[in-house]
Amino acid sequence: EENAWQLARAMIRTVLLCFVLAAGISISAVMAETESIYDILQANGLPLGIFPKGVREFSVEGATGRFSVYLNESCDAKYETELHYDANISGT
Repeated sequence: EENAWQLARAMIRTVLLCFVLAAGISISAVMAETESIYDILQANGLPLGIFPKGVREFSVEGATGRFSVYLNESCDAKYETELHYDANISGT
C-alpha cells in the first residue's frame, strides 16, 4: 500500500512537471479569456486528463511557471492507482 502511494505521488509530480514545462514555454501565446485549462493542455500537447473535469478557474504565470487550478470540490480519480485531487491545486 505504501508503494502504491509512492507511485501515485511520483505520477502526480511527473504530470505536474510536464504541465509546468509545457505551459511555461507557450502559455503567453495561447492564453485568452475564452480558453479553458483543457484548451491550454491540448495546445501544449498534454493529455486532457491531467486534471479532472470541473475546473472552475485557473491561472498560469508564464514567466515563473507557477500555476493554480481550482476545482468545484475535491475528488478522486482512478488511473493505474487512485489519486486524490484537492479543490485547490498549485505548483511551479
